[in-house]
Amino acid sequence: MSYRLDRLAVLVVDDNRHMLGLISEILRGLGIRDLVMLTDAATAFREIKITAVDVVITDHAMSPISGIEFVTMLRTSDDSPDRFVPVIMVTGYSDLGTVRQARRRGHRIPGQADLGQGAIHAPARSDRERPAVHPEQDLFWSRPAPQVRGP
Repeated sequence: MSYRLDRLAVLVVDDNRHMLGLISEILRGLGIRDLVMLTDAATAFREIKITAVDVVITDHAMSPISGIEFVTMLRTSDDSPDRFVPVIMVTGYSDLGTVRQARRRGHRIPGQADLGQGAIHAPARSDRERPAVHPEQDLFWSRPAPQVRGP
């Protein structure tokens, strides 16, 4: 089965305008044209209610609402339009605690500085083909997440 990234609609949330520009250029380089770029999670949550997206890319360390809190809103809020939308967290924080916390909340975390076709394509494909279970269950994803091992 072939996939066309140019058909994806992607919401990117980052409070750093330089990172938004960088991520936008990477996504456009992959052929993605339908981009919604926002600088705060509250606006993003309002936007996702009126704009259908296939993938959300969010920063971890934002203020006043963090990326973790934003995804918690997406996954558990009664007025969330799509609790199962694939979410990719872009972060410079790769410590084990941050990764575990993010995975428990339903993030997919590419390796540091690994925002390429594989980071976008795989979560969008696998999460749509095998949807996530309800976020309040012990295993958020319908299949076990890869094990995160410490040093």
